[in-house]
Amino acid sequence: MRQVVYMKHGSHLYGTSHPESDQDFKRLFIPEKRDLLLTQALDECKIKANANITEATNILDVIPPKTTEPETKKNTKDDIDSSAYSLLYFLRLGFRSDTVFIDMIHADGDAILQGSAEWDFLRANRAKFYTKDLHLLLSYCQSMASRYGDRGNKIQLVEDIIELLKTKDPDARMKDCWEELPETEHSIKRVLENAKDQDWRAYEVCNRKIMANTKIGYTIEEILESILKTYGHRARAAKDNKGLDWKAISHAFRYGYQLKEIYETGDLVFPLKQAEFITKVKLGQFHFINEGLNVKLMDLVEEVVALAGKSTYPAKMNEDFWLDWYLNLF
Repeated sequence: MRQVVYMKHGSHLYGTSHPESDQDFKRLFIPEKRDLLLTQALDECKIKANANITEATNILDVIPPKTTEPETKKNTKDDIDSSAYSLLYFLRLGFRSDTVFIDMIHADGDAILQGSAEWDFLRANRAKFYTKDLHLLLSYCQSMASRYGDRGNKIQLVEDIIELLKTKDPDARMKDCWEELPETEHSIKRVLENAKDQDWRAYEVCNRKIMANTKIGYTIEEILESILKTYGHRARAAKDNKGLDWKAISHAFRYGYQLKEIYETGDLVFPLKQAEFITKVKLGQFHFINEGLNVKLMDLVEEVVALAGKSTYPAKMNEDFWLDWYLNLF
């Protein structure tokens, strides 16, 4: 089999490595025609550190032996992760804008440890993989913004309103402290209907309407407390800044910045310009809510969506171009 590329990957590619970062490598290979025809070729596998696929007679020769170590074991700076993908599998990752593909296709310079003519062609034509909807990266960013950011912000808002109302007489009405109620993106004062003899004002909190004549005690116990119960542990983690998956959050920022650069400049260059900030996020050196990371992430997502919509990239990539190229390699 032929090796297409052997490269550095992960934090050492992005520029976000720190003293405890492990090493990560990726390879692409073209399987033997016989293995393809007999459907014996593998799409992907973990391989031994420093294994030479070019000299291997079978990809199975470089798969590491099974280990008794649990899969959840966290890597250390002494660990080396190395994976290999067949070229066709890699192209199919590109067709769905997979995050690994986006990283690998933009690796260049010192990150490339061994290249090939096939890799040079892929790199030279990488823009053919760009579309208005690089959806996997964007979906991840949107998911993380929703999971941690917006919900964590809502929890803080509801708790603040509860603390305010607890200082009031529980038998008083919401209208008695109307001017003190905070107005934000998720807490809005509305007038539902004009009437001479009835107060139709409503205080809408996280899409729940509370009429001005509602008792404060009832508002706290039956409405606001029920809103809090709808939010899961991830949202509470964001609000309390405890138990957060900082690595996942850093990935969301990284993907967002990568998409922004692609849509703004038509390319993506490693190491990333935002590498220092992303590294600090990964190490948990911020308070997610208090220092505004939730807002920053949501703003980044909105900016990328707007840039994608204004871009001149096609709605769908030309997969046949790449499949024809692949077939001509044999």
